[in-house]
Amino acid sequence: MVGVVALATAGASAYFIFQFEQQITEKRAGSHLFETRAREAVDALGDVRVAQAGYVAAGQGADFWAAKVKASLNRASESIAALRSAAVGSTSQSALDDAAASLVEFARIDTRAREYVSSSQPLMAGDVIFMEGEETAAEAARNVYAARQAEQQRFDTDEWLIRKQQAAAAAGASVLMAVVILTLVPAPQRVRPEAVPGPTTVMPARSPLAEARAIDERRTVAAPPAPRNAMLSTAAALCTELGAASDVDEIRRLLARISDALDASGLIVWMNGSGAGVLEPVLSHGYTAQAVARMGSIPRNAGNAAAAAVRSGRLQIVLARPGVSGGAIVAPLLSPQGCIGALSAEIRGGAESSDAVQAIAAIVAAQLAGILQAAPAAAEPESRRSAVNG
Repeated sequence: MVGVVALATAGASAYFIFQFEQQITEKRAGSHLFETRAREAVDALGDVRVAQAGYVAAGQGADFWAAKVKASLNRASESIAALRSAAVGSTSQSALDDAAASLVEFARIDTRAREYVSSSQPLMAGDVIFMEGEETAAEAARNVYAARQAEQQRFDTDEWLIRKQQAAAAAGASVLMAVVILTLVPAPQRVRPEAVPGPTTVMPARSPLAEARAIDERRTVAAPPAPRNAMLSTAAALCTELGAASDVDEIRRLLARISDALDASGLIVWMNGSGAGVLEPVLSHGYTAQAVARMGSIPRNAGNAAAAAVRSGRLQIVLARPGVSGGAIVAPLLSPQGCIGALSAEIRGGAESSDAVQAIAAIVAAQLAGILQAAPAAAEPESRRSAVNG
């Protein structure tokens, strides 16, 4: 039954992630269409300005250029009207209303310019064209650019929110699957003392009554109950708090709790760096700033566990070597776009081989991946963040 519930939840999570991706695709298509129409409107406004300047240029007559102005002006008006109907944000709608008003004003200016040309006053026509007409057309183009920028910012914000929901759905499914794994793992059984082989000992003969009492005593000794895995509830609490984290300070504070849950002496979150093919430490706990600075960046093709986890997308275990080095666990940070980094933990006491500790590390890494991908500020390297803050 537990397996059926887990599979159903995983299927629902995959469905929601697919739906979120469809929303992003639709919004991206709308953003591209808006940008194309904005370029068409700006091109039409440029044609209007060039055609109007032809009124006072030698060559074709004013009637030829007047037809060009009218056609380009109609094209610009249609593009701006289409943009106005497709705009979602109030800022972009207001900017497009201003652009439409500028076109109306430009039409009045064009009428005056043609009247001056008809009355053989080219100097007055030139003043109207190059002073008023140029500025009005340029103002309309600036408003179109402002609307385009506002719509792009709105799309970026919507995509960030949808990506965050995607990450939350993936993390929830990962947590549930980990819970199922921990539930199905059999608890270690204690070996009864009488089953342990030992040296052969010759015991003195006992009476039947003494033997019966001894048997009764062994039957009344109850085996101690198997210990409950408190780490499961700890993992659930950590995932809940990570999901509610809103800034870098909260994530850094939670790293201390994650370290305690794993009994780790230190944690480092590695993320894909700005340089090609490198990993950089973005968050840490248990290390001094100087120690993190000395670590520096790690090439993705390096032979250590962090690079191997990012390349393979699989949990890496480094077994302890008594008297030489401690053990470690490195969990990949997996997102819908692939592996974006790794969480490395130096584990005390040889617990890196524990299934429970490995499961907790995988659960926390899955939750951190969604948070760090959705919050770019949290994924900035500590050295760069310290330099900016300083």
